[in-house]
Amino acid sequence: MGHSVLIIGNGFDLNLGLRTSYKDYMSSSFFRNHLNLDNELFDYLANKTDVENWIDIEKELANFSRTKKDYGSFKHDYFLLCETLKDYLTSLDLTNINQASEAYEFLVNSFSENTTILNFNYTNSVHHILERASFPNELILQNVTHVHGSVIGENIIFGVDDKARINADDTFLYKSTSSNYSGRVVRAALRDFDDLKIFGHSLGESDHMYFKEPIFRLGGDLNFGEKLDKKMALYYYEDEGKYQLYKQLHKLTMSHVAGLKDNVLFNEFDTSLKEYLKQNLEHHTF
Repeated sequence: MGHSVLIIGNGFDLNLGLRTSYKDYMSSSFFRNHLNLDNELFDYLANKTDVENWIDIEKELANFSRTKKDYGSFKHDYFLLCETLKDYLTSLDLTNINQASEAYEFLVNSFSENTTILNFNYTNSVHHILERASFPNELILQNVTHVHGSVIGENIIFGVDDKARINADDTFLYKSTSSNYSGRVVRAALRDFDDLKIFGHSLGESDHMYFKEPIFRLGGDLNFGEKLDKKMALYYYEDEGKYQLYKQLHKLTMSHVAGLKDNVLFNEFDTSLKEYLKQNLEHHTF
């Protein structure tokens, strides 16, 4: 069996029935208890009513950085935002996750000793599911990387890509500033895989620092007739999820998505369709 890499994003937790969206956090007391208390960042974000996903909040952090007036206040509010986000996610009950969900079945059916999981979520849902499925704890700890930290750790990585336009003083916003930054682990895994599955991750711009080089390379020009002995599959929710993924793939490959699909055995699955797992087994067995 070849080496399989799973990239897991927030869509995975949402599919499990966990309320991990930015909108859920903003609606909670963990966020709302800090409104109208001279927390300029919280009030600013609360007024961005069109913000509905993780990519947008990170973009808003960058926007706020360029317009804010007080460095000290912003720094304080930012770390308070991180702390309350972590507290909110910690409060979620993992014992009630949907075991009949596509995400649950996907993970249990895809994991093995030859699988590396790059988990971009802060929650411990992946570990919880694999442990419930009787995978050894040692194997889980060895094969699962929390790229952005987790709620069971001391810090989470929450911020912007190195290329984001922010105030020069606000370096605390960069994900790479974190002592827990693990970009090298991600890029190493993406250079050495046989099967790559992306479930619930948008490949958004705030994470391009991890994906730019390896995915660009996969879409690069090869010798005529040459093919990479690799498989790649996208798991998304409905057409809008698909189009958002392709939007990012076009950016990551410098508009060479055709090259990417020519070079690897490429497949895509809409998890909103009940038959998608059956399709996966029939057409793209890993």
